[in-house]
Amino acid sequence: MMVFAAVIGALGLAGVLYKRSVLGVLIGAQVLFMGATIALVVGGVQAGAGAQAHLFALLTVCVCVSQGLAAYSVAARVFYLKGRIRMDDLRTLRR
Repeated sequence: MMVFAAVIGALGLAGVLYKRSVLGVLIGAQVLFMGATIALVVGGVQAGAGAQAHLFALLTVCVCVSQGLAAYSVAARVFYLKGRIRMDDLRTLRR
């Protein structure tokens, strides 16, 4: 199962690094977090801390969902303001 978690995490990391669109990067980040969550649960169960591993994975999922919600809302706002969305558009938010 750890190999499965590593493959999912690697696919998410590849999505974050190689996608040019904002939504592709966000989806890649979500897949990366899900791979980490699977690794946490499997590692915790193998170590004998089943309930604690599941609670920590639940915390990770909550952080992942809140991060995704914030990122998608920023992307939607940029699309509303500019009529298009590209990775370069997000650099202008720093000003």
